[in-house]
Amino acid sequence: MSRALTLMRVFFLRDLAIDMSYKVSIAIEIVDVLIGAAGFFYLSRVIGDRHPAGYDAFGFILVGVAGNSAMTTALACFAQAVKADQNAGTLKPLLVSPLPPGAMVALSATYPLIRSATSAVAYLVAGALLFGLTGRVNVMASLVLLAMALGAFAAIGFLSAAFTLVVKRGDPLLWLFGVVSWLLGGVFFPVETLPAFLQQVARLLPITYALDGLRATLLGGAGLAAVRPQLIVLGTMAAIGLPLSAALVSAATSYGKRAGTLGHS
Repeated sequence: MSRALTLMRVFFLRDLAIDMSYKVSIAIEIVDVLIGAAGFFYLSRVIGDRHPAGYDAFGFILVGVAGNSAMTTALACFAQAVKADQNAGTLKPLLVSPLPPGAMVALSATYPLIRSATSAVAYLVAGALLFGLTGRVNVMASLVLLAMALGAFAAIGFLSAAFTLVVKRGDPLLWLFGVVSWLLGGVFFPVETLPAFLQQVARLLPITYALDGLRATLLGGAGLAAVRPQLIVLGTMAAIGLPLSAALVSAATSYGKRAGTLGHS
């Protein structure tokens, strides 16, 4: 465990140093959060006194956007880390190290995941401080649910990383999955407003359970017992998907070694 934490720290500090060298991008992201929070606040004013799914409209939208942003990063960051290391010429040395390939890919995504979670929190803080976002936050339940949700999305992200290792290109299905999740997962409007057959599709998507649970814990003060159904679904997806996708990353790495294409971009 101590070795794993040390490696996470090393990868995190490496990517943090790279990110901090582009101070303009960090400033732009801060401005983006502030403008986004303002835009969603005034959008909620247009909606008026309606309470989607029983929540204040501003809170409903802001949690949806913040949660979707974090989940989208969890989808894409593994493949992006692989591609970045391919372009930098560091992928082959990393993947032939003593650690399992899945562990190396996961470590490369440490910083993007933490940064995306920080960005999501920044949306909520900006909404609270600048635009009066209110809610009864259950911190522990929110963190547990967020961890389960990130695990479920990371499993899909690992699959995309395996695809990238083999074909050296991004996974188009990942983009499609992200778009469908954004449209049907309840980011801007309740899933219940969709036609019945699309509601059934939405119930197959992890984003639906993630946002249902996050809104309950961040806006309604729900505890772990209240979001148990969401935790069970997300936890099951993570428990099944992560080992399977990690095995596929290992298989893709073995294929790259045999074909001699592991270091190609």
